Amino acid sequence: MKQPIGEFLATLRRANGFTQQEVADRLGISNRTLSAWERGTAMPDILLLPALADLYGVTIDEILRGERSSAEKPAIAQRSAQKIYKSKAARFSMWAFILSGMALVGLVLFYAGYYTDWNYLTYGNIEQFEWWLILLYLGAILCAVCLIVLFALWKYNDNMLDEDDAAPYRVAMKKCVAVGFIVTGIVSLGFTVYPVLRFSVTPSGYGLVISIISLVITVGLLVFGISLMRAVKKQKTVSD
Repeated sequence: MKQPIGEFLATLRRANGFTQQEVADRLGISNRTLSAWERGTAMPDILLLPALADLYGVTIDEILRGERSSAEKPAIAQRSAQKIYKSKAARFSMWAFILSGMALVGLVLFYAGYYTDWNYLTYGNIEQFEWWLILLYLGAILCAVCLIVLFALWKYNDNMLDEDDAAPYRVAMKKCVAVGFIVTGIVSLGFTVYPVLRFSVTPSGYGLVISIISLVITVGLLVFGISLMRAVKKQKTVSD
């Protein structure tokens, strides 16, 4: 839709994510001058039109007409979509980092409770509900919830970005999930085998049950993470 030149310039500036001050600095003019252009109380200097058009990714003719040509509209839509994809992927990466970190905290709490009273766990002496049991269960729940939320968040965003041009961002999100699960699995594996290698002690009773469950879950985390990472590499190979 055709707009007055000032309104069109303001629309272009906002679409490109610039503030008035940023545009003014790039053009070497004052903020007040740019504001006057956008309000329509003054016209842009004809010598600055090439720089203005280049900054906004339009032609001088389009600025003077106050609208984009029909041939450019699909390109605008594509650039806008790419910005949205990039923003979603960046936000997901942030949450993936946070959730993975919280899962690791959960592992630390779990194994802190596990090692606090090694004799209780090894010989099945759990007559008292000691504080280490609270750490044990709290850590397990925190780790499990964080990994489940991470997986659910990934699947939700992956389904939201189902367009072909969003493929690179979907691959990036999948890589974040893979790294989160692999790191968590490696840390869990280290905690699981540490007492056996360090003290040459084989757990028994309740401790043996916990060790077996931990080992099974650890293997599951590693297998899932590695399979995702292999899928990421395969997708990158196909795209290249």
